[in-house]
Amino acid sequence: MKGRICSLVAAALACACTARPSVSDTGFVGTWARSGAIGGYRSIVSILKDGDRWLFRWKLDTEDGTWKVRCDWSGRCEEFVDEKRIGTYTFHVREEPGQDFLSVDCVREDLREGRNGYHYRDELVLNPGGLSVTTYTLELNGTLYPRESARKLTLEKISNTVADPPPGFGS
Repeated sequence: MKGRICSLVAAALACACTARPSVSDTGFVGTWARSGAIGGYRSIVSILKDGDRWLFRWKLDTEDGTWKVRCDWSGRCEEFVDEKRIGTYTFHVREEPGQDFLSVDCVREDLREGRNGYHYRDELVLNPGGLSVTTYTLELNGTLYPRESARKLTLEKISNTVADPPPGFGS
């Protein structure tokens, strides 16, 4: 009997350790992910609010490890292919007064010879229930697009919190 109870406790602990954390509507704050069916990648966005300022960190990895992007909480990122640094990104996130979305501006500089960088502006819209956000690319290199014809992507919430918050955050 004692062995059976220990087995049940061990099984319950194993399930608890492998279960996906429950997520809820915390607004934009949390960790969001999107996986690419074509190209085999995983893109993760972490968002925090610090007073009236939004903090944004992106991470991208391909399944084979050849392409990755790493960012810090200030919105500065480095892009690598086969361990070689090929680009940088700078993100700036703001909340427009009276609006229900976040604006995300991105500038990418391509470090490879003969390649051009780009600039885009996305709007992140929290979907009903707060468990996903839709991004609409409303500007690309100076060309504006109405929301109904903009490129649209959806990210699913994977955590109410973020891994490795910035030093001193929440203290």
